[in-house]
Amino acid sequence: MKGVETLVSRQDLFHANFNFMLYREFNFASTAADPSTISFYWRSVGWSSDYLAVYITESSVTPIAGTLLSNPVRTLRNSSTWRHEVIVLPVTSGNRRVVFSWVNAFTNLPQQPPAAIDDITITNVLLE
Repeated sequence: MKGVETLVSRQDLFHANFNFMLYREFNFASTAADPSTISFYWRSVGWSSDYLAVYITESSVTPIAGTLLSNPVRTLRNSSTWRHEVIVLPVTSGNRRVVFSWVNAFTNLPQQPPAAIDDITITNVLLE
């Protein structure tokens, strides 16, 4: 995604969470009859407590490395093969940020591979 912002938090490897976020702002224009969707391919392994989360936030929310966001629209984990995900969003209009966040709880040494996403498509957004 052109213009994607990324944040990485790498605190003490053995006793803190590690989270990696990427986000981009979009101007949504969905209605109840024509909702916005986010579709993408993903895979995520890690430990059982590790996960990939998807968030929709207000444009005033700036993700901060090392700080978890609340209320993900989807939490994904434990698939070593590529899966296709489609998320239908509630009616959303105006500027919002789409955030993907990988959370590795580091309950032990990092488990490989972590998360990967590909081929992201977002519908009902106004082009700049």
